[in-house]
Amino acid sequence: MSDLAGRPLKQRLLPFLPFLRWMPPDKAFLLTDTIAGITVALVLVPQAMAYAQLAGMPAQYGLYAAFIPGIIGALFGRSSHLATGPSALSAMLTAAVLINAFPDVEVGGETYIALGMAAALIVGVLRLLVRLLKLAAIVNFLSESVLCGFTSAAALIIASGQAGKLFALKLPRGENFFEKIYRLASNVQDGHIPTVIMGVVCIGILIACGKYKKHRLPGSLIVAVLATLYVYIMYQVTGSAHGISYLGDVPAGLPPLSNPFKALDWDTFMTMLPGACVIMFVSFMEAVSVTKAIASKSREPVDINQEMVGQGLASIVASFTSGYPISGSFSRSALNYTCGGKTPVCQIVTSICVMLTLLFLTPLLYYLPDAALSAIIIMSVVSLFTPKLMIHAWKTTTADGIATFVTFFLTLYFSPDILYGILAGAGVAVLFHLKATMEPRVCFVEEHPDGSWRDADKYDLQIDARHPMLRFDGRLYFANSNHFEDSVLKACERFMDAKVILVQASGINEIDSSGIFMLKRLCENLQQRGVALCFVGLKAQVMDVMTRGGVFDVIGTENFYRTVEEARST
Repeated sequence: MSDLAGRPLKQRLLPFLPFLRWMPPDKAFLLTDTIAGITVALVLVPQAMAYAQLAGMPAQYGLYAAFIPGIIGALFGRSSHLATGPSALSAMLTAAVLINAFPDVEVGGETYIALGMAAALIVGVLRLLVRLLKLAAIVNFLSESVLCGFTSAAALIIASGQAGKLFALKLPRGENFFEKIYRLASNVQDGHIPTVIMGVVCIGILIACGKYKKHRLPGSLIVAVLATLYVYIMYQVTGSAHGISYLGDVPAGLPPLSNPFKALDWDTFMTMLPGACVIMFVSFMEAVSVTKAIASKSREPVDINQEMVGQGLASIVASFTSGYPISGSFSRSALNYTCGGKTPVCQIVTSICVMLTLLFLTPLLYYLPDAALSAIIIMSVVSLFTPKLMIHAWKTTTADGIATFVTFFLTLYFSPDILYGILAGAGVAVLFHLKATMEPRVCFVEEHPDGSWRDADKYDLQIDARHPMLRFDGRLYFANSNHFEDSVLKACERFMDAKVILVQASGINEIDSSGIFMLKRLCENLQQRGVALCFVGLKAQVMDVMTRGGVFDVIGTENFYRTVEEARST
């Protein structure tokens, strides 16, 4: 009886405490989850420090953002494989928002760090607010084509910024991607040769490790260890790093508790809000894309709403534990899955490994060179650059192609203020969508030899001149009612002897008051010409609106038919 009484209670608590789904952990999966968690941690530790620097934060803040937020994401998310923590995209967005919103603040300084924590709080609250209002589906307004163009541009922007570090060149902030590339090319001869060699070797090692995916070699860890050993040995032998910059002291200990409200007054909040909305949208789209990609293989259900809660709580917790905005990582989530991770326990194991690193291993990071971290970042964002998908979007539809490339080039042009690029791309996508709904496809249809009804002009079918039939594909509302009216009137001009214009209406799913007024006006116009407007296959919900709008009184109930044969036989 206790079991029967407990099960309904557990089911009721699942929406609020999703970790009850896998708690207590299944002993059969503990070993594989532990191995997967440790493997992911070997990649996460050097990545987290590299991404922190990409966000303009000291290296240890990447570890802070990877520790407790990773556990929260595992406990309150739905996916068993989504690795919550620092990511290249969220780090770059954070830097873009903070640097452009607060240009007078020193990057990496105390105020900048406090603003990063405030950004994490705002992003987290926005995610929870979206979930509370049941608006998680709003992320669909950022189309895949726009996201593809943005992430590809972001990859190039990140890589160009890190290329300067590989050459030990100080590139001025505020220049866009094209200016940065020009300056880099113009000053490449001034690069620091030892740093260049180290960076190139690190990239070569990462590429080599990537080719042996079956062996799951932790390339980031291998590069970090080898580069650190090289600098350490060189320093011990010669007493100098010969101009190669390295991390230096990385504070040991657990993340200090922080107060994200310290730098968050009303003016700061309003200044940061637009950028925080973009971080929330893009980083969550990244997490959703990761989750769906892995779920297609693991057959695990996808719950976008619950992921929004998990990511939101993780970001809020990050703001109180010295972190910055975080997201789901594609590379680490994929590694989690391929290593045999079965439950979120593997993510908790990863976070425990980060904790052990903070407590005991930070002295080993002293001689970790910046060039190695830059190489890790560059190779991490390679997967974001997807020219094949951009070309595919262009080949699929012109609208998607234009939205993709507009987003891509404007993001590069407006960098480092990349928010304008994605907003412009999203605007272009929305405009094309509006144009498509304002001018939906209207064509004459006739029966094809195979029995289907097809576009008569496209398939060279003979149109019944006495009963020409138009098909309207889309909702009939204020934005396209004139387009519908013009199409019918043009049909009358094309077929002067027709006494009936048929409308194959199965594609009309909705009609509003503007559509009702237009139909009444159109019918009166046609009646004066001695032409009847008839509808075939009208859906019930549309007929209900027409009835309430009085359309039947104007058109006449005898002009509504269920089938084409019935309409043309009268």
